[in-house]
This record gives sequence, C-alpha cells and structure tokens, in this order.
Amino acid sequence: MLQYPLFLPNITKTFANFDNAHTDFNSRLEESREALFAIIEKNFFSEIVIVDGSNNKVLSEEEILKYAKKGIKIEQLLFLQDKNLVEEYGKGHGEMQITNYMVENSELVKKAGGFVKLTPRYFFDNIDEILPKISNEENVFFYYYPFPIRNLKAFVMSIFYKTSLEFYKKNIMNSITKHSKDVSGLMESVLYQQLSPLKKESLYLPFPYFSGISGTTGKKIRNQYIVFRNICSRLGLIAYRFPK
Repeated sequence: MLQYPLFLPNITKTFANFDNAHTDFNSRLEESREALFAIIEKNFFSEIVIVDGSNNKVLSEEEILKYAKKGIKIEQLLFLQDKNLVEEYGKGHGEMQITNYMVENSELVKKAGGFVKLTPRYFFDNIDEILPKISNEENVFFYYYPFPIRNLKAFVMSIFYKTSLEFYKKNIMNSITKHSKDVSGLMESVLYQQLSPLKKESLYLPFPYFSGISGTTGKKIRNQYIVFRNICSRLGLIAYRFPK
C-alpha cells in the first residue's frame, strides 16, 4: 500500500458545447467505474478520493460501505465546476477546479499530506512496474521528452503524478490562472512552466502507459513514442523527483 491516497478527478456529465468528443453520460460513468475497479484490484491503495465535478456519484453508498469492510476507504466528493470558465479556458482549467476543490475539502488527503493523481477512465497498464518504485518518493512527475527536445515540446504528464500537499499548494495550485485553450495554456504546458525552474533529481523508472478512451477525441488512447520514452525514462532523462 502507498502512503498517499489515490485521487481521481472525474467528470461524468460533460456538456456538448465544449471540445469533448466523448460526452455520453452512461459510457463515461461505466468507464470510470471499470477503471476504478481495476485499480482497486491491484491493492496498491487503501484510500481513494473520487471528486466528480459534474455533481454525479461514481459509486453508491452501498458500494463504498462494501469496500470499507474490505479495508479500503473511499471518499466521494461532489461539486459542480464552473462550466463557463471551462468553456473559456479549457479542460485543464476544469481539472484544476476539481483538484483545487479536493485539496481544500478531502479529509483523507489532508490527513495523508499528499496524493497520487490518476486521470479517471484510464487503465494504468504498467502500474505494477512504477508504483512500488515510488512508494517512498514525494513529488514525482514525468516529462514527455528528454532535454533538449523538451525545450521545443514543453510538456509534463498530467495523467499521472504524485505530490505532497505542501508542494502542490506552493507550486501548482495557483497556476489555474495560466490555463487557456492555447498550447501554452494546456495542462501539460502549465505543469511544465511551473516545474521546470525548480530543482529536480532524476528517477530511473519505466515510462507510464495507459489504455482506455480519450475524452477529447473519443478514440482509443495512443501511447505515442512509447519505446523511445521508455528508454529515456529508464535512463533518468524524463522521470524526476522534486525536493520540497
């Protein structure tokens, strides 16, 4: 078991006038549940925080109680994100609304002092290779490219990362104001802008890869350049820990 809870920032009911090709409520809900059940079966997390920004439940109270009896605490928080701001500033802004709400309201995360973030509805296919190796690490993030390519393609992975509350509040929480629909305002770009000036230390890890359906395209997730990225990550050129 990892010391931080798993955090899933979910949107079950999206809205059609936003750039999201996968809007079917029932499909999104079923995919979120499927991916959640799959990761629970891995037995890496004893605490899970689900926050749905469309004010819809992913699990019933009966299901949460059933898992509690098995030693797995699930905290399910609901709120309605500001859709107008999401339309104006993009999906990254919407996800930040959910994450910032979680940081202020999750009792499990406050008690633990940090969280492991994973995009809902995604299956983390090589989770077994990565999570045990970062169980004692704080503030773990993956760039998408090694230096010097990352100077031209400046992105940090937002699908999966691990952070202490202190680090998140100091370096990421207020970056919601930098989000936009421009490339420089995408979630991955903003994370890069926030993290790149900070001191970091290389980690020698496999690169994460995933399966599932992309909410933006409605198509299967593509793990682009996975062989190249995996080699670079294992050489310490992509995965990093950020000291406090």
